Amino acid sequence: MYRIVFLVVSVFGFVTEINAQQVEILPASEFQKKLKEVRGYLLDVRTDWEFASGYIEGAINADIHEEKFRALAEKLDHHHPCFVYCFSGGRSQEAGVYLVSKGFSKVYELQGGIAAWQKAGLAISKKSTN
Repeated sequence: MYRIVFLVVSVFGFVTEINAQQVEILPASEFQKKLKEVRGYLLDVRTDWEFASGYIEGAINADIHEEKFRALAEKLDHHHPCFVYCFSGGRSQEAGVYLVSKGFSKVYELQGGIAAWQKAGLAISKKSTN
């Protein structure tokens, strides 16, 4: 029994370490800089309602808890980096781990989400209603 528990804990730790290497968590200013330097996808994994309240220019909205997110992850080229964010960081962490598990070679997560982005004074966009 001890060996099984040790094996499970060891494998989980190894997978977590691999995911941590492939998901780079960046503060807002570094996330913005990396977005400008690296060609990749920018995913906002919040709800449609949250997205409508303001988003980072160029973001694709795909709620992490909807099928749309999983379908999008399958369609995107896994060789391109993927930038992810949510409101405060919880859902984007979940999205990052999922994207790595689906074969994305590099994922950048916005530390603190769009709340930290706004707190840093960085611009957000809103869809026009006309």
